[in-house]
Amino acid sequence: MTTATSGKATITFGDAALLRTVDQVSGGAASSFLETVRPTLARIMETARSRWPVRTGLSRDEFQLAESVTDTEVRSSIVNPAQVARWGYYAYKIHFSRYTSADLTKWIEEREARGTTPENQARIRAYAAIRSRKTHGRGAPDEASVGKNVWSIFVRKPAKDALSELLPKLRADLDRLAGV
Repeated sequence: MTTATSGKATITFGDAALLRTVDQVSGGAASSFLETVRPTLARIMETARSRWPVRTGLSRDEFQLAESVTDTEVRSSIVNPAQVARWGYYAYKIHFSRYTSADLTKWIEEREARGTTPENQARIRAYAAIRSRKTHGRGAPDEASVGKNVWSIFVRKPAKDALSELLPKLRADLDRLAGV
């Protein structure tokens, strides 16, 4: 499926007929490309989804594989169209907290220690946990991730790393098509 957007108008059309035509002309190169790339991108997408930081879950639940065929290219990619309209957040703008989850736990425990009775400590702990979760989510999983862009860590870098695995397969397909 290919989606074209201009202003508020959006048109989505199926690529199946064009894909069949391109395959007839190219000896199946377009379908072969999509079948080669799809499992790798699906694995990257599922790993990103499982490790994605969650505050509301909106961006984690919007991952999609997008494939398109035009007269000049065949494309397969991971997209995340999630937008939290109220804040204008897009998935590619999400960063880990500047604090680790251990830092946030320590901060909550320090606040809790200020209480004078067990009931008071429990209320303080609950309030501090809610406040830190709203501001920092669950925190960065480790020091190496503090403040880093989540899309880059879980999608862009693994996709670039996967090229070393995919390129030989794709080159072999091109060589077959070229008759080399």
